[in-house]
Amino acid sequence: MKHHLSRGFTLIELMVIILIIGLLAGFVAPNVFQVGESAKIKTAGIQIKALLVNLDRYKLDNNTFPSTEQGLRALIEKPTTPPVPTSWAKGGYIRGKSIPKDPWTREYQYLNSNGTIFLYSQGPNKDSDDDDIGNKATQE
Repeated sequence: MKHHLSRGFTLIELMVIILIIGLLAGFVAPNVFQVGESAKIKTAGIQIKALLVNLDRYKLDNNTFPSTEQGLRALIEKPTTPPVPTSWAKGGYIRGKSIPKDPWTREYQYLNSNGTIFLYSQGPNKDSDDDDIGNKATQE
């Protein structure tokens, strides 16, 4: 009678395979995460441009941008605090009745400083100004 011996992997072979997988992951993972962060930064830029288009529509209708206090909420609900819009678009300026959050799930920052609009995301590291993503438009 013949017996078949099954041969498995030795501990050394398993360690070599795990080492190779670890090295591959070490080379691939940083590139994958970097691409993901780059996509989030581009998404934030696109969302900011879309919000600025809606703010421009608001300004065209009402001759002014929303105040800092009114904020981006003025794009989905008619403000009741001064300056109260005179020709606010029925239904608002954004579909879906919600202000999008940035790709890091934080609120976009909005400031109206004497007609100059600052709209930005705090970026990946909200504690640092050097990675903020934003734009500004001037009221004329």
